[in-house]
Amino acid sequence: MKTLPKTLVLVNPAAGHGQGARVWRRVAAYVRTQGSAAEFVETRSAEEFERHAAQAAATGYSCVAALGGDGSFQLLLRATLGSGIILGLIPAGGGVEATTSPPPWAYRRTPLLRHMHC
Repeated sequence: MKTLPKTLVLVNPAAGHGQGARVWRRVAAYVRTQGSAAEFVETRSAEEFERHAAQAAATGYSCVAALGGDGSFQLLLRATLGSGIILGLIPAGGGVEATTSPPPWAYRRTPLLRHMHC
């Protein structure tokens, strides 16, 4: 039996003027239907987001993803730089690029974590 990667998804609830808070539970449910046991953590501040990301890189997670916008992904990059952990982004920000096409998790035929290479 193949072991699934240990994956952490850090949620920025403020991303996209609250879109992160509105969609993360739906995303988590979808990820579960794809057979992943990814752990989702809703963060309350940039500092908490970075702390969780750094801890994930240091404690054996295979992949850590940001559910948020470009700011969330920048926090993720900064906190894990040089760790070798696989990173992912689930777009939920307010940028035009995130609102003009569906995010990767919206495509039922493309599993979310495969899109993140986890």
